[in-house]
Amino acid sequence: MQKFFSSDFNQQLYAIQQQELNQMLKELVEKGRMVYLQLHNPLGLKDDTVRSLEDCEDYFLEGLEEVYQLMAAIYRFNNGEYQLSFLFDGRSLEEKYQDDWQKGFAKMLFELGLNTRFHQTLLDYCILNRGNHQAAISELKRMLCQFYRLKFDLKKGITPLV
Repeated sequence: MQKFFSSDFNQQLYAIQQQELNQMLKELVEKGRMVYLQLHNPLGLKDDTVRSLEDCEDYFLEGLEEVYQLMAAIYRFNNGEYQLSFLFDGRSLEEKYQDDWQKGFAKMLFELGLNTRFHQTLLDYCILNRGNHQAAISELKRMLCQFYRLKFDLKKGITPLV
């Protein structure tokens, strides 16, 4: 398990996030495409860009794992205090983590829906240019940290901006 901050010890949540990786990456791009088309093409006019966004079914996801890992780490950073909790609803801890992560990821996508630059960069990387702009990954990670008011350092990990 890669630690993103000093108290990043929740291995069960980390394992569930890794299991969900492929599904969540596709969801990230699909939601980004949907939000972008709703915000930037509310009339549904068809041009070359819109057609390429609508017609694409095979997304370029290589490298996007770094963005997903950062999103997962931000979630653990903001929601990591309940590692030792008792459940009274009959679910296992893994089921609770999986449900919470899916809801948390959906919430993050909703919050990021307001950031049109994030979606433009994501779609440019995954659909329009098929990974030709490697700087897009760094830009997406920078926008995530900025949006959640966090700083990411390779040695110190995630820390809140002061």
